[in-house]
Amino acid sequence: MSPIKMIDIMEIVASESGCVVASFIHPIRTRKATLGRHVAIYMCRKHTPNSLKAIGARFNRDHTSVILAINNIESKLAVEGFTEVHKLVQAVEAKILQRACKEIKNVVF
Repeated sequence: MSPIKMIDIMEIVASESGCVVASFIHPIRTRKATLGRHVAIYMCRKHTPNSLKAIGARFNRDHTSVILAINNIESKLAVEGFTEVHKLVQAVEAKILQRACKEIKNVVF
């Protein structure tokens, strides 16, 4: 089974958040695009072996912006009031798991 790629995570987050992948790369600062970008960065860190620098390069950001995005999502997940963030993260986690299960089924032993 091949590990999930950053572009796969970006596409999943884009579809779940109602954004386009391009909005994660460009310096767009709308609330919707920023939340999607932060969740995508958080998921890339959680589900890929990539370094902060590599994740930042994919999103056209530096590693400190990646740290800020990860901390932002982690702090919102720690608080009950941010249901939008909780729902988005759970939906993306489910899609990533679904994709991993599909890949396992395709493995020939």
